[in-house]
Amino acid sequence: MKFRSVVLGLMLIVGVLSGCDDDLKYVGGSIQPDGDRINMTVDSFMITSSTIKVDSIYAKTSTGYLGQFFDPQYGDYKADYISQFYCKEGFKFEHEPIDGKIDSVKYIIGINSYVGDSLSPMKVDVFPVTKALDRNYYTNINPEEYSDMQNSLGGKAYVIYNTETSKSVTSIDMFLNKEIGQRIYDETVNNPSSFANQEAFNRFFPGLYVTNTYGMGSVLAVAGSYMMIHYSYEATKKDSKGNDSTYVANTNEIFMVTNEVIQMNRMNSFGIDELLKPNDKYTYLKTPAGVYTRVTIPAKEILNRVGDRVINNLPIDFKVLPNDEWKYTSKPSPYLLLLPEDSLKNFFETNKIKDDITSFMAQHKYSEEDKIYTYKFSNIARILKTQKEKAPDQDLNLLLIPVNASIDQNSGIITSMTTYQAPMGVTLKKDPDVMQIKVTTSQYNK
Repeated sequence: MKFRSVVLGLMLIVGVLSGCDDDLKYVGGSIQPDGDRINMTVDSFMITSSTIKVDSIYAKTSTGYLGQFFDPQYGDYKADYISQFYCKEGFKFEHEPIDGKIDSVKYIIGINSYVGDSLSPMKVDVFPVTKALDRNYYTNINPEEYSDMQNSLGGKAYVIYNTETSKSVTSIDMFLNKEIGQRIYDETVNNPSSFANQEAFNRFFPGLYVTNTYGMGSVLAVAGSYMMIHYSYEATKKDSKGNDSTYVANTNEIFMVTNEVIQMNRMNSFGIDELLKPNDKYTYLKTPAGVYTRVTIPAKEILNRVGDRVINNLPIDFKVLPNDEWKYTSKPSPYLLLLPEDSLKNFFETNKIKDDITSFMAQHKYSEEDKIYTYKFSNIARILKTQKEKAPDQDLNLLLIPVNASIDQNSGIITSMTTYQAPMGVTLKKDPDVMQIKVTTSQYNK
């Protein structure tokens, strides 16, 4: 029996590392005693798929998204964000402003990247937050519930591409009402306990809401948000004779959005009704919040047919059709995550990564010949074992989720996975050759 166990273990490895072959019957007979053959069987099944609506995603991040974008194939997308600002414990102004007055307040939106029309005119406005932010990182928030929308602190019209310099801008700088800076300085003098820790500062200054109030054509990925309070102060220096002399110097205090504070991204998709209609040929993915593809594997049928045989291999591929020719057509996300639908919420809230047991990840591969992207999941067989233990009489509903993955360059180990938050829309094939899966199983033939 020990020899048989070792051989079966080897066959399980072969099943994981090899593809399927409909003519495969016996493997490894030459190294086994007579009568100890392992029977390998390949069965075919049909999966089904459909498009489901996703009204929000989990997006715990210090990266904000800002703008509005129209895709003629996949509909509209709008994004903005609301955030607190980091304050070090016991903060106070480094110098005393002249006459206790603030000169100006500048708000800076650092740009990491963008999608859409770089020449499209846009306008951003900043509003004060008047209500404490919840630690809610789902993107279906309503920022107007937290903000005073009748009181714009400042705004700026912009285009991403500067025709004068022939370069894309790296930041959007605007001046806010300086009273916000004056209020912060006065608080450091009159009530320094408001800066004793982050919680105290959040109560005093809940944050800012940043949104587009004009334009449709581009969405920015915001690398960082900064509020700079500028002021003048009296400084001293030595003159040529070694005597002290005074002069007016200028400086600033900076508050920024960091991982230590809450930032909530609002992301909405519009015009997706057509994507949700029943369709015999296609399903869709639209990010960051829009639609996912649900894949149903006939687990009950598979488990009934294979019985007590060991499930060795279950590869599954998904093909992305070329999008319509359009100047701003998006490319597929670099990775797709496949996991049970009922695991979605817990997976991202607890910062999990794929485990190749109940969650799997595939990187897209592009075929120049076919002009399509393919996501190949080499073997998801272990999820059927889990289903057999948990609910063998139920089919298995999985979701295809566009994700980003951080991978250590030295070890190749995935260190984190997050939902894909850039605007994207793709179409997946669901014709019979894509929907057919092959399950390889094995057992001893005594």
